[in-house]
Amino acid sequence: MPPLTSALIGPGSLLQSSLPGTVGPVRAVLRTPRLDAVVRTPVAGSSGVPGEAGPSGEPAAMALHPYSRDQHRPDENWRRGLIASSETLQPACLAQRPGTRWWPGNLESLSIEPDGVVHHWRDPNPRLDRPWERAGVLAPPADAVALAAHLGGLDALVASDGGVRHLRWGNRLGRPDARGWRDAGALPVAEASGVDVVATPGRLDAVVTTADGVVWLTHARGSWRRRAVVAGPGDGPASVAASRGELFVAVPRGSGFDVHRAGRGAPRFERIERVECGLQGVAAVSLTASRLDGWLQALVQEGTSLFQWHRQRYDGGVRWMRAACLRFDDREPARAASRPSVKVAQITGDIDTQPSVRGRVTLSSSASRSGVLGTDLGVRVERGGASYLLCGDTHWRSPLLATRDSIAAISPDGPVPGAPGFEFHGAPLRLEGGGATMREYDVPLDAFEFGGRWFLFATSNHFMHHQVMGRSVLARAVGEPRLSGRSRRPLRFETLTTVSSHRLVNISCGWVPAAGLGLSEASEEPSDKQILALWGCGAYRADDLFLAVLDPDAAPLLGRPCFSPGRLGLRFYAGLRGGRPVWTPRESDARPLLPGALGELSVRWVPEIGRYVLLAMSGPEDPVGPAVTLRTSETPWGPWSPRIALLDWIARGMSFDDPSSRFIRATLEASEPVGDRIFRGQRDATGGAYAPYLFDTRLDGPDLVLRYTLSTWNPYQIVLMEQRLDAEALAAGSSPAG
Repeated sequence: MPPLTSALIGPGSLLQSSLPGTVGPVRAVLRTPRLDAVVRTPVAGSSGVPGEAGPSGEPAAMALHPYSRDQHRPDENWRRGLIASSETLQPACLAQRPGTRWWPGNLESLSIEPDGVVHHWRDPNPRLDRPWERAGVLAPPADAVALAAHLGGLDALVASDGGVRHLRWGNRLGRPDARGWRDAGALPVAEASGVDVVATPGRLDAVVTTADGVVWLTHARGSWRRRAVVAGPGDGPASVAASRGELFVAVPRGSGFDVHRAGRGAPRFERIERVECGLQGVAAVSLTASRLDGWLQALVQEGTSLFQWHRQRYDGGVRWMRAACLRFDDREPARAASRPSVKVAQITGDIDTQPSVRGRVTLSSSASRSGVLGTDLGVRVERGGASYLLCGDTHWRSPLLATRDSIAAISPDGPVPGAPGFEFHGAPLRLEGGGATMREYDVPLDAFEFGGRWFLFATSNHFMHHQVMGRSVLARAVGEPRLSGRSRRPLRFETLTTVSSHRLVNISCGWVPAAGLGLSEASEEPSDKQILALWGCGAYRADDLFLAVLDPDAAPLLGRPCFSPGRLGLRFYAGLRGGRPVWTPRESDARPLLPGALGELSVRWVPEIGRYVLLAMSGPEDPVGPAVTLRTSETPWGPWSPRIALLDWIARGMSFDDPSSRFIRATLEASEPVGDRIFRGQRDATGGAYAPYLFDTRLDGPDLVLRYTLSTWNPYQIVLMEQRLDAEALAAGSSPAG
């Protein structure tokens, strides 16, 4: 078991509260519930890694921060609150006192600090926005704590010196204080290293992690009774949640966690699920359940990163998926490029609002020529020797077109010297059949040509299963693309099948040699056979990188549409054996290539350096900063080089020190010149960079000149960026950074 000092969270650090999210007055009345968590975070100036010594030899100093996440939409991010404690020694726990029908109860927390186990509380009134208040110390410093709230008050379990004490706080009116706590006895366990507790009607249920395993105990009628052993020893303390009369226990083990269940009145637990989380190993899990529908969710510490997972019903079964990333911490060294990316020009819109741009010209004049007011993404694809740009949620002059996606033809020379030109088709893309949808987050991902036909990967059914992007689909173009800014005829695609709703929802594709993949005997395939590689991720901006391959010759791509996903014949990367990749037809057995908090991504073969290049964005609270990152690999599966930060989009894009070079809206001041007002939700927000897609590459002396598209939210447009890197260092797989 890893030392508890390395844990950012504990078994009781996550709570499905009844607090309303910040979603406006209507939903606030309905009290859309949110998730709340208490997380240990490194104090600025310390080593930054819990459990590791800093330059002075001292362990990292850790503060306690509350986090919350609205759940009315799955695209809401985790928000970090005001500090609750400046120094913690172990993970904290969280509970919410029962409230009234119209007013939620207080949030209560216990944290282990140098002077003891400290009780903190917070008034939930969103109008007051009060910070956490310290109620007092209820016990000496301990090894672990757990907290449960119910109509009778609060119950705390404090593990110290191998034993566990039970403390109670009565349901007194007014401000909580430490004087209300009293000792209620000891639990019949020894050698306890972790503890969690949940209140169910008429009793308390606790799971205590000991050297011999996870023990289940219940408290009713004034005494504790040992019930059963839930599981053998795990790699961290177990967490318990109550859901619709059943108890669920999560036990960290290896690269994931096991889920055990005890039904209503059952005398013992049974293991029902194994959840594989990623490459970094699981140090801690905190499990919670919704009071309304029993929905199970977990906050999981993978290495020193934190991801939210949820349990969803799918095709008559159950599976766990990542839902969001609270903190991504890749401990692999990352460096900043010695020369950051520079903006070449704005591609879309009519006017470039960057103050230093002469003439404010864009590369497409898309609004006046084609009716495209603003758009994002910008994936370059090829068809019949011509190049096109696939764009995502597009806002048109005609409000009837809503957020339908768009496409542009690329020409070598545009209005800006040295930059290409773009002509947008005057009508949107259209997906037909297969239940495909085309609203927000339903966007084109990539395309390929096969058998004289054009094929498109796209996302569809956003917010399905409470995921931002519900599934990816494969579609086939109807007829030949003939693009014109004056045309009002949509470019049609017929949906063939679902690709994935699990591991490959966001996709970047490319042709790779079949030789060396190990899919069949070398003598069975032509030596020059090409196969389609699909790199991707599942949970939006919260998932690792996965890989699958598609043999178009073996799939019914040229036949009738709407066939079953199984006929597509995808093979998923499942690790290496003897240095060769292992492939599986089972998506659930896919193994990640590398850890990440990925969303939009771009993978392309770059012949100038003989390597694959991966462009992506950094994750939340990422030590590399808010950046566009690059990795390279000789093979489709890796190993991938350490990350290179190409662009700090806050420092360079928002450019607070030189507003004339700003191309991302940085302030909400009326005098701010940068930005546009395309739609509600964007018009009154600052900008942000996302979706870096490789556009082209060339050699210029010792430099690899790499251009990529980048979306900026406000302006709601796409810009073309240029990056120079040492080609020789990239080809060798090293980091050409300064």
